[in-house]
Amino acid sequence: MRSLLLLLAIIGSLAAQSSVDLIHADYNSNRLIDGSIVSLLRGNVQFQYGRTNIKSDSTIWYRGSGVLRMGGRIRIAKPGQLITCDSLIFYSDIKKFILRGRTTMVDSSREVTLKSREADYFINEDSLELRQKPKVFFWDSKTKDTVVVTGEPMHYLGKVGLTRVRRNIQVEGPDLSAKANNGWYSRETKTAELNGRANMVYGLSTVSGGLIKLYLTEESVDSFTVTTDSPTGTSRDTSGRDTTVSKLTGDSLHFTVDGNRIKQVVSTKNAKFERFAPTHEGNADIVWGNQIITTIEKNGDGTAHGLKQVRALYRSDKDATNEVAGDDLMIFFDRDGAQEITLTGGVQGVILPK
Repeated sequence: MRSLLLLLAIIGSLAAQSSVDLIHADYNSNRLIDGSIVSLLRGNVQFQYGRTNIKSDSTIWYRGSGVLRMGGRIRIAKPGQLITCDSLIFYSDIKKFILRGRTTMVDSSREVTLKSREADYFINEDSLELRQKPKVFFWDSKTKDTVVVTGEPMHYLGKVGLTRVRRNIQVEGPDLSAKANNGWYSRETKTAELNGRANMVYGLSTVSGGLIKLYLTEESVDSFTVTTDSPTGTSRDTSGRDTTVSKLTGDSLHFTVDGNRIKQVVSTKNAKFERFAPTHEGNADIVWGNQIITTIEKNGDGTAHGLKQVRALYRSDKDATNEVAGDDLMIFFDRDGAQEITLTGGVQGVILPK
């Protein structure tokens, strides 16, 4: 009897010191191992840790250290978040969950779903590190559009809605497909960065460079900037046989988006604009300048506004190519090429026979 009372006293004392509280279990068996109470729990096991509720089918509870080893239909619920997995170890002293098997976090406050086969969750920092083919789904309750991000390893900070991928990031969304060595996306600031050998397809446009920075409105792209490693942007006005291609390069390219298409491109420093049919790339209309502002309409019409020491080469008919230069140049074009040119400041011009 004294041994039983002593065991119960030890259990009560250690339970009071523990940072996790047992709420329910259908079956509870206690053992004294190396001077510490170990509880074997089965059937609708439920713990409370602060504002976090933890459920499982079975648990080994090391009461002295506050360690939980859980298996079977695990659910970790806190306001705005739900995590499920196949097995876990919880270290209450360092407030860390080791999650294994089919792991999913739904963060309804950020409208984000994360999935992987292996993850670590730090409850105080609201930080989730995902490994083994992780995926993040950014969804919008108002629309059916979803943006999916993959890459490994992946780090999610719920407090600020930031997702960071260290290697081989890929982003897939409505009218958007992008790849880079690494990158991040902030739900709070609605910005994203793709770093290292970045390449993106947006609608009928393709861009590449060392760094692509995206600015978003809700879940659609509002604008993006491409810098370092020879930024290049190529835009098509249609996807059919009669398409016209606009190619832009420069030290920096800034794209403004309208719907699912490129509306305007600003090329700065060593800027170059080329416009041609895919079958006649060698006969392109070309503009060089310190800065070029290009607009592209849906019907193929547009303008190229060159600033500071501008030079242009364009075809006027089948027999001649024109070269002009000036301080400020505005070229109006349609699908057939340059239609009108306005030049100011130090104007020069020459017609070169083809």
